[in-house]
Amino acid sequence: MWESTWHERGAHYALGRRNCQKFLRDSFVLPADNVIMKGALDSLQPDIRNALVAKFSRPAPGTYAESAASLDQDVPDGQMRSSDIWLPIIPLCAESVSNSIPAVERAQMTGAAVTVVVDLILKRFGSLVPPLLGLIPSWPLRLFLSIGQPFIRLLARRPVEHALIKQLGDSYQP
Repeated sequence: MWESTWHERGAHYALGRRNCQKFLRDSFVLPADNVIMKGALDSLQPDIRNALVAKFSRPAPGTYAESAASLDQDVPDGQMRSSDIWLPIIPLCAESVSNSIPAVERAQMTGAAVTVVVDLILKRFGSLVPPLLGLIPSWPLRLFLSIGQPFIRLLARRPVEHALIKQLGDSYQP
């Protein structure tokens, strides 16, 4: 138990590091002509400025930037063209933070653990149905769903289990 909990913490930590790295590199960016970036870049010697822009420039965030630019249309205020230079606000300079974080070995889930998870899912379903029944205007449907709950859970067990196993992929051990 302790080992799997420790392993899961390591996996969550690595995922958090990867997410932070990606956010700082791709999303936490400003256009180079932004007042903050422009002031900092203008204070540098041209060769250093060009080297920084070459090393850290990113495409404009979001997929919307391609649409107007590729059609040579005017771009609305606040929307940048994909050709504009964007720079990270906090560049990942050191190798230890700019290199990709190695993948963490995934924990394995046994058939018994899958059964426990499926039981919890179906138990949650059973606790959600009663409050939702009041929202259904049709009384015959409400009656059917309230009486049929045990049968619905019984019929849903196998598809839920198969869907979970499919999502686990090679992390599942029968």
